[in-house]
Amino acid sequence: MPQPGQPVAHFYGVNIGDLRPGSSPAAINYAPKVVFTPSSVLTLEVGGLAPGTQHDKLTFTHSGTPQVEWGGTLNIELINGFTPAAGQSFDVFDFDAARDAGTFFSIPVFPGASEPGGGLHVYPEGERMRVLFWRQIDRNDITIRVQVSTDLVEWNDLAVSVNSAPFTGACFVSENRAHP
Repeated sequence: MPQPGQPVAHFYGVNIGDLRPGSSPAAINYAPKVVFTPSSVLTLEVGGLAPGTQHDKLTFTHSGTPQVEWGGTLNIELINGFTPAAGQSFDVFDFDAARDAGTFFSIPVFPGASEPGGGLHVYPEGERMRVLFWRQIDRNDITIRVQVSTDLVEWNDLAVSVNSAPFTGACFVSENRAHP
């Protein structure tokens, strides 16, 4: 919930184009269903840990299902010289996870990171999500966590690689260490 003096705006309608919420940064509340179409570009600003004042936060409160339909491109723009540190997280969306649909077609990449790829892939035992990413094999100080959430608040590790060690956990992760 926004604090007194925090910028808040209320919008009503369906987004079909580009959206840059608020005035650098802001907390925005959407009451009716919102649809991000395949051509939509949503740009969120991140300049610190506080939602609404240091980074954008969108809240979807539509009473129907879905509250929000994800699509298009999500861009994360770092502002005010901010550089995220390992382990920091940013609460940029608030919605009922049981009442959303779709997905963004691209994943944000911070400076110095490489963009993961993937999507749904058909394996002999059925369709599964596949994420492809690079990490430098000569680095031994990288921790990667594959996590899952049913509400985007509580997250559970499915697989973890600490200090570039092989992955452990319930999720199957394979690595091709022949690539740089």
